[in-house]
Amino acid sequence: MTSRPPSQLAVSTATRDAGRMARLRAFLKDHDIRYPDIAEQLKPIEGKPLSLQRVHGMLCRNAYMEKAFRDRLLDLGFPEDVLPPEKPVARFPGLTAGRDERHDAATA
Repeated sequence: MTSRPPSQLAVSTATRDAGRMARLRAFLKDHDIRYPDIAEQLKPIEGKPLSLQRVHGMLCRNAYMEKAFRDRLLDLGFPEDVLPPEKPVARFPGLTAGRDERHDAATA
């Protein structure tokens, strides 16, 4: 059984994320910021302290970041290129204006 080579998207994503992580580590080091400091600054958003695991996961995993947390980190002076992308908002076509038109047609 042979393994398949990684897709071009996977390779480019891994390279991009490795670069982002290097920039994030440099930014944190240059500004003496630790994960507990970030957790303390994000506390007002949820009203309780965030776990260090959650802070680390938000910043370091290759996923999206919740808009409220991302906006707060940008307000704190984090460069946009060290943060994961904002989590996109789902836009279901059936929940837009077209749904109202179908409902009106069905009740007519």
